[in-house]
Order: sequence, then structure tokens, then C-alpha cells
Amino acid sequence: MIKDARQPATVPEYDPVASWLAQARHWSPDEAPTWIERLRDEGIVLPAPDDVAHGGFEAPLDRLIVALGDREVYLLHTDHLTDEALYRYLLDTALRVPCPPRQPGSAEIIDLCPPYGQSIDIMLAIYASDALRAELRHRGVAIPPRRPRAIHRDSGLPKPLGTTGPMP
Repeated sequence: MIKDARQPATVPEYDPVASWLAQARHWSPDEAPTWIERLRDEGIVLPAPDDVAHGGFEAPLDRLIVALGDREVYLLHTDHLTDEALYRYLLDTALRVPCPPRQPGSAEIIDLCPPYGQSIDIMLAIYASDALRAELRHRGVAIPPRRPRAIHRDSGLPKPLGTTGPMP
């Protein structure tokens, strides 16, 4: 039987959940690319931290932040780090982990000051609200003195769609 050339060929519908499930079932951290490798494979080439001139970190960091946001990877609590410190940490540590397949509609958050471990003092000194600091003081918890932010970057960082205001 000859197919009528006027009829478009049927293309199977793309099912993002089925695609994710197939990738997730066969995912192995030993074989998965790191975030740095994935970015490079997708054409995002970033200079090594040691190749960036002192004071010249703003442009490559901005490029990296936008590239991550385009891939639904968002940064949180970065204001205590200089551009150089954040760029170095991302390229040398945070983005050197295997990048697993994510469920459709999900996002990844890289919290640069998680509220545990040694970061708790930075969190309390820089990011905690005055109300939280007062409440903890009232409960007898030692609170580090307030510290200024190294930079005001967080308010301008990419955020997941539908998110308004600062992320938690």
C-alpha cells in the first residue's frame, strides 16, 4: 500500500516523564557526567579559576549563573562570598559532582550557606532576620555579631519560575 504523500507522518509524542524514568533507571554516578562536563558538552566553556585575572571574575561568574539557571540549577545564599570565592567554589567543588537526571519540572538548589555545620554561624551573622536573632538570643543561644554581606548578589540571581521575592 502506498502512503498518501499529503498525510503527515505521525511522530510519537515526547513524554518527559517516560524519558526521565528511562534515564533514571540506567543512571550511575560512575558513568554520569559532572555538571562541569555537561556544561562543556552543551557549549558553555568557562575559564579555570587560575586563568581569570584578579578582579575579573564578574563576567565568567555571571555567565555561569545564567547557564545554571537555564538548566534549572539555582544558587542560594551567595552574598557572603566574593565573585572569586563563589566562582572557585562552583568550578572546583560544587559542579564536580555527577549530574543525575531530574524529574520534569524539578529544580536543583545549591545552597552556599546551609543552616547546619560551620555554616550556621555565617547564616546567623549574615542571613538570619533580626526577629530570629532576637528569638534565639531570648532562648539563651549565643549569636555571632552581625556581619555585612561581601556583595549584594542574591536578589538578582535567577529563580525558579513562579518564585517571587527572595528564596528561603
